[in-house]
Amino acid sequence: MIEIADKNECCGCGACEQICPAQCISLKEDSEGFLYPETNRMACVSCSLCEQVCPIKIKKSRVGRRAVKPYAYAGWHKKDDIRADSSSGGAFTAIAEYVIKCGGVVYGCALNEDMEAVHVGVEAIDELVALRGSKYVQSKTGSVYQNIKICLEKGREVLFVGAPCQAAGLHEFLGRNYENLYVIDFICHGVPSPKLFHSYITDFEQKYHKKINAYRFRNKDYGWKQSGMQMGSKIEFVDGTDIRKYPAFMDHYMNAFLDDVCLRPSCYACQFKEAEKEYADFTIADFWGVNRISKELNDRKGTSLLLVHNGHAKELLEKISDRFEYVQVDYEQAVRRNKSLLQSARWNPNRIKFYEELEAKGYRYVERKYMLASTWGFHKIINILKNMYKTGT
Repeated sequence: MIEIADKNECCGCGACEQICPAQCISLKEDSEGFLYPETNRMACVSCSLCEQVCPIKIKKSRVGRRAVKPYAYAGWHKKDDIRADSSSGGAFTAIAEYVIKCGGVVYGCALNEDMEAVHVGVEAIDELVALRGSKYVQSKTGSVYQNIKICLEKGREVLFVGAPCQAAGLHEFLGRNYENLYVIDFICHGVPSPKLFHSYITDFEQKYHKKINAYRFRNKDYGWKQSGMQMGSKIEFVDGTDIRKYPAFMDHYMNAFLDDVCLRPSCYACQFKEAEKEYADFTIADFWGVNRISKELNDRKGTSLLLVHNGHAKELLEKISDRFEYVQVDYEQAVRRNKSLLQSARWNPNRIKFYEELEAKGYRYVERKYMLASTWGFHKIINILKNMYKTGT
């Protein structure tokens, strides 16, 4: 029986709920808005499958095991419109297009009409637009692992993209490798609460007296640069108008995310901070620091960092060369600016107060107190000074 005594021990992937043969596990939202499993003890048949697929429990039992060191590539989609619509270079779309053209299905995160982040499956290339782009909020996996297994058993090609913990949850749920499955995870900073994002969206709609029907966390109207700060949010309303927040720190929600004040408890001690992965074929990210390797790899339209973990993935990469331009690069140099690959988010001492006050005093109170650009900037300066002190510079 799955029991969560310490919230640091649950990433909310949903594998336990989806594997339960008695359907006695359900994910319930806590006061912060994160999902945790609850078990109906009367219905439980004590099969222990829920514990056997928990990626955090499994990860801790496999300490010391390592997979093969990944190959590193810089790359971008050859179609500029797709690249412009992607967070960085469009690596996900290039892989997803190949899977769909093979008659497969792609599962990834989309924002539904209620602005909830949910994992869905798509089978047409024009539907990939919903899965493109970063979503800085924890998604619900629902019954996606179950659906993936059904597709795999039918012999269909499947691509899954999700956070490292979600990819690990799928790996444990399936229990074995499938030749017709490809898994992409991404370098993850951490996931904010769906409740916080919903509060932010609701407050925005109340301020402007109209409904939001689309939200882009990473808009690239001003291109893609090494700082990342020129990118910002684009909020679209049902009447066709939109509001854009540039640079990124002008968006209060993004400030809370960047200041680590609103992440899931397990994100501060993430068990999936590693380069070598058994549960993913590819790891994708923005290629921060690409100029240090070669300025020719950065035309300011977006460059993807693609880590390839096995031969299965390497073969697929070769198959998409007609749509994806890529160059192999030195691994150590490639990941130097992507610290979140190996490091968990730092604990923000205001985090507990943040969620307590969100519950007790409402969104606008915590927005003014914790989410303004000045608050994020102050903490950024303090951290820089601390690092300078530690290094003696």
